[in-house]
Amino acid sequence: MEQKQVLSNYIGKVFNQSHWLESTKSTFIVVDHNLNILYLNDKEVGKDDKCLQPGDLLRCNNAIHSPGGCGTSEFCPECKLRNSVKKALTTSEIIHEEVVLSVDNNQKLILQETATPFEFEDNKYAAIFVINISDRKQEQMLERVFFHDMMNLVGALGNFVNILKESPEQEILDEVKRLTDQLMDELSTQKELIYAENGILTLQNGDITVEEFMSYASYSLCPMAEAKNHKLTTCNNCKDETTIHTDIKLLHRIILNMVKNAAEASEEASTITLTASPDEDAVLFSVNNSGVIPEKLRGSIFHFGQSSKGEGRGIGTYSMKLFGENYLKGKVWFTSNEAEGTTFFFRIPLKAVD
Repeated sequence: MEQKQVLSNYIGKVFNQSHWLESTKSTFIVVDHNLNILYLNDKEVGKDDKCLQPGDLLRCNNAIHSPGGCGTSEFCPECKLRNSVKKALTTSEIIHEEVVLSVDNNQKLILQETATPFEFEDNKYAAIFVINISDRKQEQMLERVFFHDMMNLVGALGNFVNILKESPEQEILDEVKRLTDQLMDELSTQKELIYAENGILTLQNGDITVEEFMSYASYSLCPMAEAKNHKLTTCNNCKDETTIHTDIKLLHRIILNMVKNAAEASEEASTITLTASPDEDAVLFSVNNSGVIPEKLRGSIFHFGQSSKGEGRGIGTYSMKLFGENYLKGKVWFTSNEAEGTTFFFRIPLKAVD
């Protein structure tokens, strides 16, 4: 009997005797020293001689879109899941790691992983326990971001109200109105994000020309860029009559997040460029800035909460993908290099499906 079958029988006997996995929400995987999966929960895998690795099993986007599967993408060297298992096998220590994966259909998995190394007949293996904690972590993240933003806005609003008591000038009233509008917008953003994640966001489609949208985007987004000491320029390469049938508010939300992301990533006094170009039966929006995204972050830039600015950030890039692809049926991606900086793209069909 070959070694793999002996190991399989051994693990199966343990499960049959204990039945402990049935009462948990964990996924149990056994891999060899090459990270090939030998066992999943209480069943042997790979009997067809096709070597599956953790990313293949979990439907990781990087694995799906790489011909060689898990371990062959340019982003795999930065994968926390793979690296934690390798560390466990190398150090013979139990490794705990929180892992974020982009999986098919633009879903995000947040996993609590424990990799436990062991030896069987002089060969090294790792038992991996994986728990899906996505719902809990995203609720915590949304709450943290929501309360942080609300406290900042309400605090600023309160300060202006105090000033207003002593000096009821028009400038102060205008600022109070601006903060109130921003507060309502933040509430609307959180509502849209929660509804979108739960699959209950209802689209309100309408028609707008690209020229009208770009004018509105310039008017509404230039002040935000200027507040961070940047300059926003716009360029419309589409014909005057080019019209998009879509949820205009959601489209603006995506472009807003693209510009906001560029403003946060740019050095002082930078130029941010918003461009609209024809692309067959679609319009290609792009936002460029001179900053460069670190290579180690590129594979997870659309993950929930992923940001170089610290914990609790990165909701904007996540929502670009969620709104743009799952609801407006477009495509969101980016490029980043020293020569051209960073450009986020959103390709949206001219006509949405009602």
